[in-house]
Amino acid sequence: MLMRSSGKLVVFTIFSVAVAMASFALWWNWGLGRRSLEFWGENGALLIRDAKSVTLVKLDPRIPNPAAKCPPLPMDSRDLNSAEKRDLSDVKGLVHARHVFLEDASFDWNQPVSNEVEWQYAVWFDGGKDDVFVMLDLKNGIVGSSRRYQALRLSPQTAAGWKLFISRYFPVDTSLAPAQAK
Repeated sequence: MLMRSSGKLVVFTIFSVAVAMASFALWWNWGLGRRSLEFWGENGALLIRDAKSVTLVKLDPRIPNPAAKCPPLPMDSRDLNSAEKRDLSDVKGLVHARHVFLEDASFDWNQPVSNEVEWQYAVWFDGGKDDVFVMLDLKNGIVGSSRRYQALRLSPQTAAGWKLFISRYFPVDTSLAPAQAK
């Protein structure tokens, strides 16, 4: 009789530890992306994570407007038909590149965004019925949402990672170099 009850106790203990660990993992992962989910919105975050079609778009330079609201409206007067594009849907590293946008540690939440935003790239996550453009200003380390007209500073590591990722598809792109001091 003692053997049977100790076996049940072992199984119950193992099950209890597994439930506790799974609960902790869920809580931990929810905390890693809570603010990012708020920034992108639920539909935007789902598109970033799951869209079948992902396209990198090199945006034409815009004439700076010192009186512009921050951030400038991302897609105003942009001609995407003539823009250079690269299909990223099946490229190596895309899973990680997507994940970066959904993790809170990828952003500097305390650093304000100035009016000096110059969108150089858009990552177009197309889910068929819906889409989202993630706008990138890699000179200034800023990311923006075309859905919410909001912008955030990227962490230095995230900005460097995206510069490297994009340089695979636009290798001679000098727009990613930091502005030269005069």
